[in-house]
Amino acid sequence: MNVPPPYPEIIAGNDPRFLRHAVGAKALGLHFLVEKGFRVPPFFVIPSDAALAIGSQPDLLPGIISLWQQSFAIMPDSLWAVRSSAEVEDGLTRSFAGQFHTEINVAPAGLPSAIAQVLAGFQAVAAADYHTGEAFGYGVILQEMLRPDYSGVIFSHNPLDPLQPEVHINLLPGLGEPLVSGKETAFSVVVRGPKVEYLNPEEDFQGEIFQEKIQPVHRSGRDIATSTTSFYTELAKGARRLAAHKGFPIDAEFAIADGHVYWLQVRPMTSRAPEKVVAIWDNANISENYPGLTLPLSVSFVQRTYYRAYRAMALFLGMSKRQVAANDSLLSQMSGAIDGAMYYHVTAWQQLLYQLPFGKRTSKLITHLWNTTEALFDAPATRSGPLAYLRLLFNLIQSFLNFGKLRQEYLALYDQAMAAHQATDYAALNHEGLVTLFDDLEKKLSDNWVAPMLNGFFTMIFFSLLRKMVNGSRLAAAYPNFTNDILFAQGDVVSVQIVRDYQALLRQMQKTPAIREMMLQTPLEVLPENLAGAFPEFKQQIDLYLERFGERVEAGELKLEIKNYHDEPLRFYEMLKAGSAHSLPEVQHDTRGFDWQKVLRAVYPWQWAWRALLSWVIRATVPRFRDRENFRFMRTKTFGIARALFRAMDADLLRRGFIDGVGDSLYLHLSEINDPAQAETYRGLIAERKAQYADYATVSHASRYHQTSIGFEAVEIAPPESDTAKKGIGCSSGIVTARVAIITDGNPDRDLSGCLLVARAFEPGWVNLFSQAAGVISERGNLLSHTAILCREMGIPAIVGAKGLLTYLHEGDTVWMNGATGEYHLVSDEK
Repeated sequence: MNVPPPYPEIIAGNDPRFLRHAVGAKALGLHFLVEKGFRVPPFFVIPSDAALAIGSQPDLLPGIISLWQQSFAIMPDSLWAVRSSAEVEDGLTRSFAGQFHTEINVAPAGLPSAIAQVLAGFQAVAAADYHTGEAFGYGVILQEMLRPDYSGVIFSHNPLDPLQPEVHINLLPGLGEPLVSGKETAFSVVVRGPKVEYLNPEEDFQGEIFQEKIQPVHRSGRDIATSTTSFYTELAKGARRLAAHKGFPIDAEFAIADGHVYWLQVRPMTSRAPEKVVAIWDNANISENYPGLTLPLSVSFVQRTYYRAYRAMALFLGMSKRQVAANDSLLSQMSGAIDGAMYYHVTAWQQLLYQLPFGKRTSKLITHLWNTTEALFDAPATRSGPLAYLRLLFNLIQSFLNFGKLRQEYLALYDQAMAAHQATDYAALNHEGLVTLFDDLEKKLSDNWVAPMLNGFFTMIFFSLLRKMVNGSRLAAAYPNFTNDILFAQGDVVSVQIVRDYQALLRQMQKTPAIREMMLQTPLEVLPENLAGAFPEFKQQIDLYLERFGERVEAGELKLEIKNYHDEPLRFYEMLKAGSAHSLPEVQHDTRGFDWQKVLRAVYPWQWAWRALLSWVIRATVPRFRDRENFRFMRTKTFGIARALFRAMDADLLRRGFIDGVGDSLYLHLSEINDPAQAETYRGLIAERKAQYADYATVSHASRYHQTSIGFEAVEIAPPESDTAKKGIGCSSGIVTARVAIITDGNPDRDLSGCLLVARAFEPGWVNLFSQAAGVISERGNLLSHTAILCREMGIPAIVGAKGLLTYLHEGDTVWMNGATGEYHLVSDEK
């Protein structure tokens, strides 16, 4: 007679003897849920003694599973999750999240193998660096699988700030594995009291469902919100109740199936003491010039340019060499890349500004100037003493009084650099000779970039002063858009001339049907040649435009890796060709007709002293705005010289076999490409950075990061609710009602005439768009951005800095906007 061996027992989750066994933290959490009346799928546990017996006698497993099936009437077609339950899991300070092994959708026949893998996972964790090295007990959970409509994780408190008692819910359609593994982004909900807020309802979400096999499932955020909204109250109450029972913040896994909420796991919400924020990085302003990823040569070139220019300005103003040296780390980090995307190091800017005259104000003002969220910072350890401060203040005032001379000196240096650039054949020089030329360019322009730097500083000071004088005054009550309207008076702005000259080309085509017909019908590759033969004067106008403004391009014109219209003229012809297919709006009114002096006399007829002071501040502010934009275009042309130098270096390196392909040197840092002695190492550096950038391409970049001692933490800023997402910064007067066109690139293949153009940000090179716009609204930007200045000068009603814009407006919406007040709304809205 054969007697079966004594098999270790599998314990049911509702067994009264459950707590007598060592089953691990996760199993105890499930038992706690059952005990407190929460709905939990049926589960069983292989306790610690049984798990140890299996570890020493693995051949027991089939018999154990067979006995379990018989004892509990387990159906052979049922499906199970096999999960770890270690004593060290789900603790208050360490969760061991993702460290142990889990198997899902396992039929009874496959349980022996799945359990063996989970047991092997315990041994792997015991040997890992993450663990303390101490022995721990463990069990194995067998839990009946659900086929959920949605699965998720819920936090009883804000996971980034456990002191905030707001419930956070993350979920996906189908199974929970893509969520807990981090493979997919979750639909996110915050419950504050009775109020439910959806953080990303406009996105689409992918999950997995099990129907014979794992299959993908897609749901829109709106569909998820509609399907799950009835469960949020139950989930939030459950999370709060569990936190109250436990006495600390918790997070729990749950599933929604067959119209019910099932609780799958509960554990302490592990947290660490908040790391001190040592720096803040933000791309709200810099992304206008460096959208998307920026390659290492551009990143390091920009860092170096800022370093030399601002260092030169500090020395020019009389800051001691000792103090400048103490600020070296700040000067060298005014910008940088996070996962390949460009950011301003806001804290560095603030701490440097703090040390200059008016620094307490300007260091706080910089975020307002960039139209980004305020940033707190510690005052710098290095500061100017009383005598040094007076010296800086005296030199700053003297620089303002002598600014005309400084400006002319810079323009002379700039013209010399341009002339030398045009006279030099870079292709005739080798790598070493080109490095020498670059060094000379830096000494001529970067080290003498004082006038543009001072102009930006003066712009910030006077614009701030003007707004302070006007806001809340009798003038603001009578003319709410006065500050913006006076900026129309500046004139002579090169970026506006770029658009107007482009419009002149379009109007010439409209007035000459034969030219327009050739533009429309001729293949692009032969268009320049055909125009030269048939319409030589028009071809000369195009050539002149490219000569003057060819550094511009649709996007990212300051990136060294971008090819502009000088490099690829056919791109400009392509834009002209597209523009010829559409009608051009009537010429906008002349916005420089605003008589601000007449307004001042009308509002302050007897306050002659106040009127004189306002007039002086206005006259000081307006030219600074004009010069700021013109200096920015000079910077673009200067970067064009650098681009030509680096392209020639790239060609020489390729010819001599130091790199493998055109453009490979863009993956080098400036210090590397400017050191020919390192040429033998270039291949390895380039390969390594190409791999890095392939990874960066998959990263979702935040607008702001907090830098701590352990790295960078994304700062999530929830979009405003729809009833408050209707106001930005009015920057160009005019009231428009028009159809919305959402803009994602500078050369859309459609007629936008008369449309209200809406975008996250407008690139300065999108000249064809400004030629067609009835109005412009941008989610980013400020009163000093290209978009604001172009629209003011061209009389296009415009709003910038409209946070939440793309959540509120959609393609084809009919929208009313007021460019003076910054207000906008759907015409169907009640006002």
